[in-house]
Amino acid sequence: MERTILFFASAFCQTNQMQQDGTHRYANAVGWRMRTVEYGRAARDRTGHDGVRGRDDIRRLVEFWKADGCIVDCGNEPTTLKASDFAGIPTVFLDRHPDTIESGAVCVSSDAVAVASSAAQVLMELGLGDYAYVGWTEPVIWSREREERFAEIVYLNGKVFHQFPQPPRKIVDSRLHTLLLSWLPSLPKPCGIFAANDYVARIVLEACAQLRIAVPSEIVVVGVDNEDRICENTSPTLTSVMSDNDRGGYIAAETLDELIRGKSPGNRTFGVLTVVRRQSTCRYKRSDARVLAAVENIRRQACEGLTARAVIAGMGCSRRLAEIRFREVTGHSILDEITEVRLMHAQMLLRDPRKTVEIVAARCGYNSAVALRKAFLSHMGEKLSVWRERQRC
Repeated sequence: MERTILFFASAFCQTNQMQQDGTHRYANAVGWRMRTVEYGRAARDRTGHDGVRGRDDIRRLVEFWKADGCIVDCGNEPTTLKASDFAGIPTVFLDRHPDTIESGAVCVSSDAVAVASSAAQVLMELGLGDYAYVGWTEPVIWSREREERFAEIVYLNGKVFHQFPQPPRKIVDSRLHTLLLSWLPSLPKPCGIFAANDYVARIVLEACAQLRIAVPSEIVVVGVDNEDRICENTSPTLTSVMSDNDRGGYIAAETLDELIRGKSPGNRTFGVLTVVRRQSTCRYKRSDARVLAAVENIRRQACEGLTARAVIAGMGCSRRLAEIRFREVTGHSILDEITEVRLMHAQMLLRDPRKTVEIVAARCGYNSAVALRKAFLSHMGEKLSVWRERQRC
């Protein structure tokens, strides 16, 4: 039987599209009709209507579409929407912590343990002894959980965790910036900082720049969400943990399906897709401006067909000297760096069953699917098809 499902998309959440992709993929599989409705700041139209916020709007929408169920994408945004606002029909809250809503509501949220673990692994690979966490601009549960899990991992590994003086109530960006200006100089250097999300990480980087604290040689920074508009426009560019929001959308739809069929699925979580590494964690034992520029060039252009010859030309020295310098700083060759960036991007794309190997190969700088499969086997130690099948389990 065909069902109509309303997807309430938070205007605050920058990862809505990925979550909707996962939701719609499940909807297509079970024959649902999906209707997307925005709520929040981005929903303001010419008449001044400020989006779907109250139960009256929701009730009218549910009645208009004769909806069988709802998915509400909260995007970690504090929201007044409640389960009781949805006219009694099955409803799943996506990317909202269960403790922020009344008992009995069903939530699908990001796994704080997986996020904190991913950030910790990136930072600890650099061999640092001191670590810290900078939370969100208000004391919300998801930020506190990330801090607690990160601190646990730091202590477990015998390292030092430094507490940021987080205010007990909501603060504006300028206040967070001021607090960081007072706190950052007190940290031992080098120190690894895990920020609640990319927005907070950007403020940390701005404070470091004002204090003339070098990133990543003195402070190393990792954010969360992989917001390109932030990560690619900070100085240095920002390494970020990328949650598997597409999978989160799929799980939310799957959970709603169970609710509609009378089951009690309970709250669920989704994990991390990957960590997108950029300059804020690009810390080597030796420093060479030409090599660092080459690494950043590879990160940006490897999937556009960049060759080792083009990288060497950009370094402005002989091939032999370029390779020697690159290996001394990074521990591997220029071609290895290109391949690593391409395969990291390939793994992200291959998780989507709708994308063929041929499409992935073209988007990752390979001239054929055969070339991608060969590189994958050589560097990953298993066949691409075997790896891809395992991701679906």
